[in-house]
Amino acid sequence: MKTSFVLLAAFAAALTTAASAGAEKPGPGPIATPASVCRALADFGAYPSFEVCMTRINADVQAYISEDDNGNLINLDQRCTQLEEGFTDPGTGEHFAVTYPFWFVEFPGFPLPEFTGVNHHQCMLILYAYHFAFSG
Repeated sequence: MKTSFVLLAAFAAALTTAASAGAEKPGPGPIATPASVCRALADFGAYPSFEVCMTRINADVQAYISEDDNGNLINLDQRCTQLEEGFTDPGTGEHFAVTYPFWFVEFPGFPLPEFTGVNHHQCMLILYAYHFAFSG
């Protein structure tokens, strides 16, 4: 699977971080565990079943390659590292960086949950899941 995550820049301005790491539930949606992501992906039709997704999700996330904003091939580990290091929105000049817990605020009717990520691996799971929502 290969696609561009240039779309990430399109909704990067909506990057929202939770105000308190001590909150009982740090974001608006479920924590991005393999099980919660697989439930959403199976319901979305990205996998034929929850069980198939659970069997393959970690290997699929590790193997996923996409293009970064400059056209270079990167994996999701590298993409999450880029997001954690931060970037500047070319339109506004505002600097964004993922800190945990985090979530992306999505548009009304977004077809997947607004997952909350509390670590690097969950960042990778979220980006993998959102690929299916945005790559129609």
